[in-house]
Amino acid sequence: MEDLNFKLLLDKVSTQIEGSEWLKNLSDEHHDSFTDFSIIEGIIIRGHILVEKSLVKSISEAIYRNDEFYPEKLSFSQKVTIARMLGISVFVKKEVNALNKLRNQIAHTLEFDEQYIDEIINGIKKKDLENKYPKNRIQSLKMAISFICFTISVESQYSQLGQAMKGIDYLKKLESK
Repeated sequence: MEDLNFKLLLDKVSTQIEGSEWLKNLSDEHHDSFTDFSIIEGIIIRGHILVEKSLVKSISEAIYRNDEFYPEKLSFSQKVTIARMLGISVFVKKEVNALNKLRNQIAHTLEFDEQYIDEIINGIKKKDLENKYPKNRIQSLKMAISFICFTISVESQYSQLGQAMKGIDYLKKLESK
């Protein structure tokens, strides 16, 4: 019912404006863009946000002066670069890049290339030892994104442990001198 009322309102407004056919076509296109938003697009956008949050949390935990870390001033790609410099997100690099490409395609063109979804799912399937992904593509994508977030968190913990071990080794060398 709301869709019909919206279209009737647009028709009424567009007939009162010069060049109304152009406006009506533009309005129809915009209306269709909102009503055609798919579940998978929502998963991609939400998944991108979750991965970004995982990156920010992991970077914040890994750097010494996190009070000088302002993630809101950085792009997603910059956060990924910093994470990689800290040894985080390396294991899922291709999948994180594919997710970012999907998000950018949706954000800038309202369309996306299905091959990136396959790249994420198939790439994670090869890395996930349990590899119990359903045939349902939507569920598989959700699981793959969850695996990416988990991996970022685990890599962060190992990175911090590695840094601590290097510090301990350094202190032991100093003590032995």
